[in-house]
Amino acid sequence: MPRYFLDTSALAKLYRKEAGSDFVDRFFSEPGSQHIISRLTIVEMESVFALKAGTGEIDQQSVMIACRRMEADLGSSRLLVAAVNDDHFRRARQLLVKHGAIEALRTLDALQLSVPFGLKRAGLVTVFVAADQKLRRVATLEGFAVANPEQPASIVICDPARLPRSVAGRRRLPPAPDEEEGSQSILAKSEEQRYRRKRQHGADAEIQLYARSLQKALQI
Repeated sequence: MPRYFLDTSALAKLYRKEAGSDFVDRFFSEPGSQHIISRLTIVEMESVFALKAGTGEIDQQSVMIACRRMEADLGSSRLLVAAVNDDHFRRARQLLVKHGAIEALRTLDALQLSVPFGLKRAGLVTVFVAADQKLRRVATLEGFAVANPEQPASIVICDPARLPRSVAGRRRLPPAPDEEEGSQSILAKSEEQRYRRKRQHGADAEIQLYARSLQKALQI
């Protein structure tokens, strides 16, 4: 089952026709595929809509339509939402220590990247989708399979063993205690509902899964 994590730069293409929209539409139509975003992306999408309206790229009616479509996708679980927890902040700090100076990685970008990394470690994400070049590069350096919706011909995968010394030797923080036993990732359908925990194929970390209701709890 393909499981895609979408950065804001990719998700925006789902709600406004632009370069890469056809690619995003296509994998949303894949049978059995899952499409995951972080809670941070929901906030960033509001910023994207506001900026496009402010520059005159879209009008307020288009903003309302896009917002309604996104809310419908969230409500129907077409989009699954991963919450952001303390483990992600620790991971974001590690990414900034490692890549901040050389790749000019910023705080929110590091926090955004920390979410799919945790999900990937738990086997819940297979491909990171982003139009943002900086995010794709750092994700690739970290061994993530990366897709660019604006150039969808191939998925880039980096073998960490083949990284140049300038990358492999970058400064690292020691792993946080929680990460020694694996990443505890949260995949949420609705933050208002109670969660249930489930082991992911013998993984050491328990994966907390939020569900919109007990009857519609996420099945992995």
